[in-house]
Amino acid sequence: MELVLGTAQLTRPYGVLGETSRHTAGDSPQELFEAARNCGFAGLDTAASYGDAEEAIGSADHGLKIYTKLDPALDPEESVYQSLRKMGVSFLDIVYLHEEFSGSRSQKKTLQRLHDALRPQVGSVGVSIYSEAEFFLALETPEISAIQLPLSALSGTFGPDHLAQASDADILVFARSILLQGLLLIPWRDIPRRVNFLTPYVEEFQRIADRHHVSYPDAAVHFTKSHSGLAGMVIGANTVANVTELAQSFHRGTPTEFLEEFSHVPAPPPHIADPRFWS
Repeated sequence: MELVLGTAQLTRPYGVLGETSRHTAGDSPQELFEAARNCGFAGLDTAASYGDAEEAIGSADHGLKIYTKLDPALDPEESVYQSLRKMGVSFLDIVYLHEEFSGSRSQKKTLQRLHDALRPQVGSVGVSIYSEAEFFLALETPEISAIQLPLSALSGTFGPDHLAQASDADILVFARSILLQGLLLIPWRDIPRRVNFLTPYVEEFQRIADRHHVSYPDAAVHFTKSHSGLAGMVIGANTVANVTELAQSFHRGTPTEFLEEFSHVPAPPPHIADPRFWS
């Protein structure tokens, strides 16, 4: 299983905590990527819409795989070549659609162009999804060989059965939203008012972790890591200290007793952990 550094917060405030005073400026891309490589990260996950992230990646010497997402406003070929140019690379290991996957004619045409015309520049073609409907559409689409989906301790949409079906279809699955935009790591009493409906779920997660003397990063990372069949985990960070801490959590021994107890906690309604509904 690969550890992949998410770059949504590389050059800008990101997520629900980015709107609060908890946001802090990050370390330089060069420092961040060097730390990631030294800690065992295998790749960088980015997107044309992540501020200046692609340019920041291009400014650094990193030697890591590149996973990016199309700019929906551009022709797919134009988007790919723009990303290649910004990041100073000749190959993108995975390119994802960065929009809801409906399996429309236009989306299938885009996927076909990525798969065929852009094959020398693109490794795998994928979709970044939220829902089961999108997941099953992706399994039926022959051009798709990678799926990125949310899989956190509070995300009950996807589980072992989904990963097994993707494996049977020879599709790589990468988990994201593992830390739920950092909400699983802050004290539950400090959950921002805008998402206070998450408070009881975060509180339960943290109380079980405390009972078993497991750090919140270890608990969050290993919940996701316990799902066999994942090709990788995308975890965002913008400081060397956070990169190091998360890598240590990833490589640390499995907190078996925490996972056993937490497995009996009912999953919240799917929309609870979906940032699209955090208005």
